Amino acid sequence: MSKYIFVGYDASYLGFFDSIEKGILRENPNALIRHIYIRPGAYFSAKLQGFNALTPFFSRFFNIIKGKNGCKDPDLSFYLTSKTVKLDNLLNVYYKYIQWIKENILENIDGTTVVIPGEYRLFEQALLNTIGKKKIQILYFEAGPPGYIYLSKTGVNANADFSKSGFSSLALEYKMHETASYPQPKINAVLGKKAITLSKFIDLVFYLFIGSFSRLGDHKEFLQSFYKRSELALMQIINKNIDKAQLSKRCDIGDYYLFIGQVREDVNSTHFGVEADKIATCLLEIVKKSNCKIVLRPHPLQGLDKEIKELRARFPLQFQYADGDSGLEENLIQSKGVITVNSNGGLEALLCGKPVFILGRSYYESCYGVVKTVEELLKFDDSKEMVVKSASKFIHDCFIPVDYRSGDMNGAQIIGKMLER
Repeated sequence: MSKYIFVGYDASYLGFFDSIEKGILRENPNALIRHIYIRPGAYFSAKLQGFNALTPFFSRFFNIIKGKNGCKDPDLSFYLTSKTVKLDNLLNVYYKYIQWIKENILENIDGTTVVIPGEYRLFEQALLNTIGKKKIQILYFEAGPPGYIYLSKTGVNANADFSKSGFSSLALEYKMHETASYPQPKINAVLGKKAITLSKFIDLVFYLFIGSFSRLGDHKEFLQSFYKRSELALMQIINKNIDKAQLSKRCDIGDYYLFIGQVREDVNSTHFGVEADKIATCLLEIVKKSNCKIVLRPHPLQGLDKEIKELRARFPLQFQYADGDSGLEENLIQSKGVITVNSNGGLEALLCGKPVFILGRSYYESCYGVVKTVEELLKFDDSKEMVVKSASKFIHDCFIPVDYRSGDMNGAQIIGKMLER
């Protein structure tokens, strides 16, 4: 009998897994499918919709740690970027997760396919470290450029199995099934936007409750993201022009290099990135050697690191903020090139024919047009068409057309068919 485990966090994962599940069950109605949701709102939503769902969320309150049982300690660098998180509390939750997995998941797990969105969050590490020696298939997934996701057998971002070769056997397999398939029936979203919002509100209530009396570690990830999103929304509602005083005038074409910022408390920064002082050093070197401006485009959920803000204060004419009315594509088109740690915006820049200087590691680092030094960036004058062609081929060869961010998950039914075949 085919067996599957889907691992997700909030209710937005439910639509993706629902579509995959429908594809699987059309091929094999007897397949055993279990959903694991880390946050309570998603778990309750899944149960109400009739899914075979579990959650380890409540294990932090009730499970008793029975020793490490041979499991290695986790890599906590993703969480320890927050100064309010305590190491002992994180380890407490991690080993309670392991205990929950052993009690609820390990029995008859051999032969199971596990679909999981990452490697470094607490539950992900607990699951991977516990089932590592079992006979299972692990598939990682992550949203890629707009309109696409990717699947990988080895990890996410720079750990993806196509990051060096520029070719994904899973994407090829998907396209073979897509070609051979009849048009997939249109399915309605299992949860609407209001239901997803309600689910996330339930998460907020639970995590605020935890935070009021405990420091059980991983709730900080959710709360920090919520506070940042709330602050951003509030600032936009109160005054759309609040940042206009520090925005630059729009630069002429070819006048600047674009820096795309990222969230510091993110796996792409903590595990595949570089320190902020190195970023600042590279940006200053570009300004001095090129006599071009640097236009700064912070991530919507996080301001610039203090080291980069200091550069802006010291050299206000050379370091300017992106025009608040301009979109990313417009910024990319007008730039000479892009500097980023490993943002998806770098891949979008390649599609615009721009060279991209990545400071960290990324799944698209093998693409033509990606450079690794300031000198390569400043000297790059190769064909724009070659850069675009390489990036387009990379997306075709490595990505699956599922528009995860917009909530259109219909293409994921073919993933289910592919897994079952």
